[in-house]
Amino acid sequence: MNVPRRWRLRTALIGLLAIISSLTFIAVGTILMLVRLPQIDAETRSQLQTESDELAGGTEALLGSLQTQIEMIGSTLFVAPYIGLQSVLERAVSGRSAFNAIYQIGADGTVLRAAVGESIGSARRAELIGSNLSGHLLFRRVKEAGTPTWSDKHLSPVVGNNTVAVAVPSGDTVIVGEVPLAEIFILLSQSRDRRKEPIWIIDQRGDLLVDSEDPARVGVVNLSNLPLGTSSPIDSQPPSDTIQRLVFEGKRYDFAIAHSQLLDWAFVVRSPSGLKNPRIASTLDLGIAALLGSIVLGMLLSPLWASYLARPINAITERARRIAAGETVGTWPRSRTLELNQLSADLESMAAAVHAREQEFKTIFDASPVGISLLDPEAGHVFVRVNQALIELLGYPPEEMLGKTALEIGLWQNPDIRRRLFETLQRDGFGETEGWLRRHDGSEVLAAITARSVVISGRPHTITIARDITELRRAEEDLRQANLVVENSPAMLFRWKAEEGWPVAFVSHNVKQLGYSPDELLDISFRFASLVYPEDLERIGQEMQAYSERGIDQFQQEYRIVAKDGSVRWVDDRTVVERNSRGEITHYQGIVIDITERKRAEEALRQSRNLLQTVLDNIPARVFWKDLESRYLGCNQSFAHDAGVDSSNLMVGRDDYQMGWREQADLYRNDDRQVLESGKSKINYEEPQATPDGRHIWLQTSKVPLRDADGVVFGILGTYQDITERKQAEEALRRSNRQLRMLSDCNQALVRITNEIELLTTICTITVRAGGYRMAWVGYAEQDEPKTIRPMAHAGFEEGYLQNQNITWADDERGLGPMGTAISSGRPGLVQNIAGDSRSAPWRAEAAKRGYAAVCALPLKAGDRIFGALGIFSSAPDAFDAEEIDLLSELASDLAFGVAVLRTRTEHERAEMALKEKTEELDRFFTVALDLLCIADTEGNFHQLNPQWEVVLGYSLSELKNERFLDLVHPDDQASTLAALGQLSTQKVVLNFVNRYRRKDGSYCWIEWKSYPMGNLVYAAARDISERKRAEAELLQHREHLEELVAERTTELRQAMAQLVQSEKLAALGSLVAGVAHELNTPLGNTRVVASSLGEHLHEFAAAVESGALHRSQVSTFLNRGREAVDLLERNTARAADLISHFKQVAVDQTSTRRRSFDLRQTIEEVLLTLRPQFKRTAHRIELEIPTELELDSYPGPLEQVIANLINNSLTHGFAGMEAGCIRIEAATLDAGRIRLRYGDDGAGIPEKIRNRIFEPFFTTRLGSGGSGLGLYIVHNLVTGVLGGTIQVHSQPGLGITFELILPSVAPTLPTPAPRMSQYP
Repeated sequence: MNVPRRWRLRTALIGLLAIISSLTFIAVGTILMLVRLPQIDAETRSQLQTESDELAGGTEALLGSLQTQIEMIGSTLFVAPYIGLQSVLERAVSGRSAFNAIYQIGADGTVLRAAVGESIGSARRAELIGSNLSGHLLFRRVKEAGTPTWSDKHLSPVVGNNTVAVAVPSGDTVIVGEVPLAEIFILLSQSRDRRKEPIWIIDQRGDLLVDSEDPARVGVVNLSNLPLGTSSPIDSQPPSDTIQRLVFEGKRYDFAIAHSQLLDWAFVVRSPSGLKNPRIASTLDLGIAALLGSIVLGMLLSPLWASYLARPINAITERARRIAAGETVGTWPRSRTLELNQLSADLESMAAAVHAREQEFKTIFDASPVGISLLDPEAGHVFVRVNQALIELLGYPPEEMLGKTALEIGLWQNPDIRRRLFETLQRDGFGETEGWLRRHDGSEVLAAITARSVVISGRPHTITIARDITELRRAEEDLRQANLVVENSPAMLFRWKAEEGWPVAFVSHNVKQLGYSPDELLDISFRFASLVYPEDLERIGQEMQAYSERGIDQFQQEYRIVAKDGSVRWVDDRTVVERNSRGEITHYQGIVIDITERKRAEEALRQSRNLLQTVLDNIPARVFWKDLESRYLGCNQSFAHDAGVDSSNLMVGRDDYQMGWREQADLYRNDDRQVLESGKSKINYEEPQATPDGRHIWLQTSKVPLRDADGVVFGILGTYQDITERKQAEEALRRSNRQLRMLSDCNQALVRITNEIELLTTICTITVRAGGYRMAWVGYAEQDEPKTIRPMAHAGFEEGYLQNQNITWADDERGLGPMGTAISSGRPGLVQNIAGDSRSAPWRAEAAKRGYAAVCALPLKAGDRIFGALGIFSSAPDAFDAEEIDLLSELASDLAFGVAVLRTRTEHERAEMALKEKTEELDRFFTVALDLLCIADTEGNFHQLNPQWEVVLGYSLSELKNERFLDLVHPDDQASTLAALGQLSTQKVVLNFVNRYRRKDGSYCWIEWKSYPMGNLVYAAARDISERKRAEAELLQHREHLEELVAERTTELRQAMAQLVQSEKLAALGSLVAGVAHELNTPLGNTRVVASSLGEHLHEFAAAVESGALHRSQVSTFLNRGREAVDLLERNTARAADLISHFKQVAVDQTSTRRRSFDLRQTIEEVLLTLRPQFKRTAHRIELEIPTELELDSYPGPLEQVIANLINNSLTHGFAGMEAGCIRIEAATLDAGRIRLRYGDDGAGIPEKIRNRIFEPFFTTRLGSGGSGLGLYIVHNLVTGVLGGTIQVHSQPGLGITFELILPSVAPTLPTPAPRMSQYP
């Protein structure tokens, strides 16, 4: 039997300790390799999958938010497609929006609306609108699917670069929003700050979009050939086999992949695989080092341990066992070995410490600031113990938690997180997660939970630690959002070194908006000064030097910089100075904001404000605006002038109580409250106002509420116009109606009364009765030496006033009164206050006795001669205003006209009587003449014959008139007679022509003629010379027997000679009568025409009077025509009387009575005079530039009609809607025989499309509104036909019109109708 070898305790202990130490660390290393390394690998894979899922999920959330924005815009369009859509689109791309463009595509693919970011510019927006995108892939996909659709990489039609776009259907249209790729990568950029694992983002074609490890691969490497596989949708639980391995560039990687459903992008997070895993490699290195160190240490300590443990080990072990069993023991055993004694003491102390630690652990457990719980995994992880922090965190009482699981009390918002945590805990013994926990009060808290498996008293337990990280995550999100805002805001962050040229020490990534990358600006050779616009560089350097010298460490500057593309940008630089401990400037920190658009907007706003202020200051209306407290916010210059201030700026902040109209302030503010409270406008109401100068005026006011973009009323806008004159006009109108009735009554009297004195008396009576005056009288100006004014009629309270006064129109004291002034000056004489007027001294006392307070005297004119005055007295001072004086002047004019008509009528009756006597005398001459007298035409017909023809030819007058006189001419005399008629047709006088006429009995008689042509008529006197012819024949036959018959024939010859002398006398008388008859034909015909025309006008005038529709223009027209008629009657009757009394020879007038030589300026002035009533109540004016003594031999009547038609055309068409227009008429001589007459106005002008039609008959733009379309047609015909000239028109819309007439100085001769003849019996 082999006895086992016995070892000494020390040796055994040394060997045992060495073996145990080696085995222990070998076991630990093995466990590390077998357990911990897989745990690390699993943790790495889990982390990879979590990171990829977070990337994909974050991207999905971002895209979902953006898609929601576009869907809301689409919904807005669908509900209200035309209300504010453009502003909605513009707000969606403004500020911090991720979208750089949003546009609406119609059903046919045409871009209907668009909004672009500030960096793109409005010009590109204008180019986009109207473009056709029907072939665009994204548009077709949305139209086919009918649902919101995201693009992958989308070639933007706005910027021409790759972007990401979302398209949403909205009715028949599609709303498209474009997002720059940089916006999609924001989440990755934020995540990269806290992740070390390489990240890929790959599109559906395998193109690498992002590589956090090597950005140079982006856009170059395609990973479609790698076995990346696919992943489950983001919103589902990823399977465990999504962690895969791949070989890339000769290296093995573990990777996790997640997909974005919207963009179909893959998010790959990878880590080196196997021992290349950094965590595994570091763990192995640490384990091997620890193992070797432990073995060496064990070998060194084993002998010592063996020495101390050899002797008392059993006792100590026993004591330890008892203590471990929970027994209470006394003093521990001691030995002579100090080490063992120390060990024993240590064990004793350890026992006491363990007990103390138990108590300490309990205290720490309960006092821990983090929530700790002890769970029993064998009972389903029920709560065994919870500390106070967890109770406070969750709000549950301990009794509701202990003995229950978290699921039973509904603690987890997402139970799957708990399940995954415990699966990891079961697998690895340790797990941690984050999740939302539901508190006892229903609120939720985000907690970071760590769980670890432990064994307590031989039983497995789970310790969990829960920390409230809600605020932490919010802070992290706020930080992420802040970074996101910085990177996507227009504010660029800079940090410059305080050195020459300001080198850049830091710059934010959004400096790319200037076209530069951060690396370019951070280059050691780059200087920020090179970006500053050269003209601004010196200024900002000087400003910074000045701030530095004054110790100012914060300041603001605006200057221009040059972007990389060469464009110049305005920036706002907010700078903070950095100083070292010695106070020296080391750096500058700056926030630089691109304010180019603001500068442009400020300039545009300045121009717009200037334009608006210019418009407001130049419109006639007063404009103001107030706040909710009725304080003035502003006004135009016209309002400021009314308020009595020099500038509209001085009105800001004032209220109505501080203005000149403070007595109406309550009224105005009450109107303001009505508009502000009701939100409704108050339009065109009238109200009074006291002006700063003390006047009281009337206003027509309108007030409307001012609303902000949300429709909230924040003030009122008001306008008003001064209608004081209109109010006064209305009052004056009421007063003038009375005066017009007076004028109407007087006009009726003018028509009805035929006696001059009766007319004067009636007019005075009507003036006093209808006009309400104290007294009225009419005085005629005598042409005696004292220039007396003789009273002719009066009415009213006269009481001997006129008999007691010696009133004259001389240049002395008694001739300076109103009546004398009116007669001598031809203007109204006015005294508004007799009691205070020095000129009224001679009559003041008598006037006061009769209650005369004011007097107005109006001159009575007949043509250019003043023959008297109408005086009107009022019992009230200041009774005659300008309009009343005008009406009274019209009354005086009508009275003068009536007097002139009565006198003209008397003269006309005298002229008619004289004409009748002269006509009867001429008829007697024509009847008793012994010679043959006749009027015939050149065609061979008689028109008028005297009775002597019946005696000579034996035919009755009626027979002769029905037969051509050529048929009575002897056949042998036909040729000579026709020749004589030919001479007469050429207007040549034929004298002593002889031919033979057949008598009714068939015999012929010899007739000798003297004929005078007048147009196609012939006035002739003839004599029967048959006896003379027979005598001549007999003398010829008996010449040879003359001597024998001398005695016998001498007597007969003497008798024949006596008869011949008598016949010669009668023939001369007949010739004279024929001449007189011819000469009288024109004046007598004119007289009859004038009389007939005057009768017709008189009939029309009487009809107008009887109907009550008499107008002043009709009265003026009748007066002018009456004057012309009297003038014509006077001249024609005088001429006829002169011819008859002096037996002048016949005067031949070869021209029409309508043609004459005339002065052009005088004729046109007469036309303008007749048209004056049409201009009386307008502000239109006529300018005449025609030289005097410009004579025409033409037809004044047609020319006058041309001018009248052109003026009427300007008033009707050119000045429609205008308050004041100008007509200009000018003439000049072109050459000998031609003049140019130019007519123009500054009215509306004629559009080009109708300019060529204005001379067409019946063409008018105002058909149905008073236009006939014949005015310019008649003008054209008169100018080119009667006047023998040409007319051209020049016009542009808004610039008026010009007619240019070229007329001959001598008009062509027109065919003249036969003069009207008296029919003699």
